[in-house]
Amino acid sequence: MDIEGAEHTSLIPFLQKFKVCQIFLELHGKPIAHVTLLQQIAQLNYALFSYEVNGNSLTACEYSFIHLDCMERYGATMWKLYLKYVTPSTS
Repeated sequence: MDIEGAEHTSLIPFLQKFKVCQIFLELHGKPIAHVTLLQQIAQLNYALFSYEVNGNSLTACEYSFIHLDCMERYGATMWKLYLKYVTPSTS
């Protein structure tokens, strides 16, 4: 999903209605906005399994998530759920 910033307002309502096994998205904007959305995704039982800074824009990163209910189906192993417990810093 790469919808040029609209993911900050559209992704959570979509995920509250539909459970998908994997999400790959590119986020644009300030780091605090990234952390806030990543935590909201984690609260819906998604685990981050990959991330990458976009080489063309330091304000864009790509993130991959898997829903906890789908881990066995894809042979994924949990190490640690950490996004649910991160407190964003505004400084």
